[in-house]
Amino acid sequence: MPPSFPEALAHAADTYFEERVRELTKSEAASAKPFCVVAVGGYGRRTLCPGSDIDVLVIYPGRIPGDAEPFARELFHPLWDVGLKVGHGVRSVKDCASLAASDFQVLTSLLTARFLCGNEETFSKLLRTVHRKAVKGREREIARAAASEARSREETFGDSASLLEPDLKNGIGGLRDIQTVDWLVRIAPDRNPFLPEEMTRLRRQEEFLLRVRTALHHAAGRGLDRLHFDLQRQVATLLGYVAPDDEADKAGRAVEFFLTRLHSVLGNVAAMREAAVLHVAGQHHEAQGLPQGIAAEPEGLRFAQGSPEPERLLDIFTAAASTGIPLSWRARRAVSASVAGQAELLDHDPELFRRIMELFTLPHARSAVLPLSRTGLLGAVLPPFERVRHFVQFDDIHVHPAGRHTLATCAAIGDMIAGRRGTESALSEHIEHPEPLLLAAMFHDLGKEEPDHEQAGEMLARDSLMQLEYGRDVIEDVAFLVRNHLLLPATAARHDPEDPAAVEAVAKTCGTVRRLDMLHLLTAADAEATGPKVSGSWNRSLRERLYHSARAILEKGGHGSPDTVLHADVPFESVPDVTAHMLVRIPEQARRRLSPETLAEHADMVAELDTAVAQDRVRKPGGKGGIGVNVIRSATGPVPDVREVTVAAHDSPGLFSTVAGCMALLGLSILSADIFTWEGDTAVDVFTVGRENGSAPDEGLLKRLSSNITWAMAGKLDVSGRLAEKRSSLLAPRRGPDLPLSVRIDNEADPGFTLLEISAPDRIGLLHDLARVLSDLGLDIGSARVSTISGRALDVFRVCEADGSKLSDGSRIRNLRRALTRVGELY
Repeated sequence: MPPSFPEALAHAADTYFEERVRELTKSEAASAKPFCVVAVGGYGRRTLCPGSDIDVLVIYPGRIPGDAEPFARELFHPLWDVGLKVGHGVRSVKDCASLAASDFQVLTSLLTARFLCGNEETFSKLLRTVHRKAVKGREREIARAAASEARSREETFGDSASLLEPDLKNGIGGLRDIQTVDWLVRIAPDRNPFLPEEMTRLRRQEEFLLRVRTALHHAAGRGLDRLHFDLQRQVATLLGYVAPDDEADKAGRAVEFFLTRLHSVLGNVAAMREAAVLHVAGQHHEAQGLPQGIAAEPEGLRFAQGSPEPERLLDIFTAAASTGIPLSWRARRAVSASVAGQAELLDHDPELFRRIMELFTLPHARSAVLPLSRTGLLGAVLPPFERVRHFVQFDDIHVHPAGRHTLATCAAIGDMIAGRRGTESALSEHIEHPEPLLLAAMFHDLGKEEPDHEQAGEMLARDSLMQLEYGRDVIEDVAFLVRNHLLLPATAARHDPEDPAAVEAVAKTCGTVRRLDMLHLLTAADAEATGPKVSGSWNRSLRERLYHSARAILEKGGHGSPDTVLHADVPFESVPDVTAHMLVRIPEQARRRLSPETLAEHADMVAELDTAVAQDRVRKPGGKGGIGVNVIRSATGPVPDVREVTVAAHDSPGLFSTVAGCMALLGLSILSADIFTWEGDTAVDVFTVGRENGSAPDEGLLKRLSSNITWAMAGKLDVSGRLAEKRSSLLAPRRGPDLPLSVRIDNEADPGFTLLEISAPDRIGLLHDLARVLSDLGLDIGSARVSTISGRALDVFRVCEADGSKLSDGSRIRNLRRALTRVGELY
């Protein structure tokens, strides 16, 4: 995108208005009436992007004449006719001043008003009147309104400086923040905290954001300000970061580089807007017990005497984390200058690093550590942090860049240790010497740039902690936690959390209750900082069940099985109220995994299904009877927003993929599934499901599900076609980033099944598409689990051949891998 595009577009609009007004005022009567045409908003600032509104006012010095409205129609109609979005108004100078005095949005648009054509004295009168009635003497009030407006924008659009799908216009750190800086500097030049070179840098960053927004509008084909995942590669390509023929992995790294630069810019813009508001608005701060050499002023904390010595740099951050008073811009500049001039002295300074870690336990740590990062001080003391501070993982799971994610994880652990997190704090209190837990939070993702970031992070932690003069025991604990920080979520994603082998493996890896407890807390903090797709109640319940099962083993000395693991073979006589004929139909796998009460419920469903199938065959002779007949029952799930849905039906090829597709059509998200095949070709499939909107499915929805399954199995509902329509709908959730699907096939992890792990960006109906491939290849599915791990959707299937054997033939495995990979290439 050419950097001058917004100005060129504004110039084209300027030319139109000049020439159109000249045409409309040729008559002597029309030209005698003083008025001016004024550009406001983005057009006034010459920052038009392809999808921007063109905001224009026709201003009269006094009463608006009767022919003003017809004139405006003639002025704007040609632009409407060609499809441009034009925001317009016809006002008097008095009207503008009155509105500006009462409406912050009107005021800010007029602060950047630009004369286009007409009577220049009318425009000068407008500026004078607005300044006198709406600005003069109200500078602090305006700054406070800007602060309030920024808080509202953050609630609505988020903090773009810390989001992987940033809003380039209204999000914190976006173009609106740059405009706020400009407004405040204009109305209160005597309170401008910025040096000329800082404002020059801001102008360059504005140009960069405008180029990104212009590319986004081109990629989306419309005005759009949220840089969604599915558009990021296209935007990066338009900006020259990605070559059109780059393969997915290379393109993904290039997109990450682009996003890293983008978030660096957004972070600086957000910091400058915060500083401008503080300096113009001012605020009285009640500050007692500040460290020596630190003072509180209306614009925030500052160093009392010039540039501080390196050992005193942390004093101001300790004060901010203790009191909640922000740093002034002058203090931030002093810290940044000190960092730039003394980087070698700060590198791995043991005392400074320990004081940094102590910050996270203070009450206002979350707000204090952001400037600690943005000034470069944290990165100077710990260079591995600086290398990944703006690193962006190109996926739709992580919410924050690596640096912000690390700070959020540390803050969560700090809250636990400081007693601000209820149950988690209670657990942390029982951990002897919890210091390694906080250190692991700092180091767990610092190896993020490497393919195996857990191992890379462990090596970085060992090297840094030795330089920082920590003892061997602390280093070993931190190394263990960093190396295994994905152990609990990865195991819970791949296995039943009560599977004895999986539970015992976790217990063996941890070795002690203390290490397991620390790993559990680190996992909880990491998930919370990652985002809702990982920290949701279902994923949390899986991790907690796995943790409690492993802890039960360790509490017994590391041997045996916990009481909560899967059921041993259920003897026939323990299944209540079930006939002998029905008992022999129960599959061995079900007797191992399910309770007697659940087996009795399933037996009742199978009996109901047998009756329904027999009746349907009477009604539909000719071999068509019984097709698609099903029985569905539901029960409360393990967490409030999910339900356990059991489907009993005649076991026929493609049943599982059909049920998965019908659920997707109704907005149900499958979290896990167990498939049991009873004697008599009867399938009893147990699904744990939630809804796309986060609520649990109701009985009405389940009745529709039953009908859809019947129609689909009878060939009256094209599930794949309907899913394709739903994916292409404007109401469909946006796709994640364009990353390749990967397949892992493991014949060692399970004694009875081949383990099939498919990692891919999530989309509507993905489980249906994958299961259909397995069905078409004649494979039986024993279970399925859907989860997220390391920023990817992970579908784990246990499959076998039709004769019950594992998948071992080399050509079969190659065909399976190719067929699954094609699923990832279709969309």
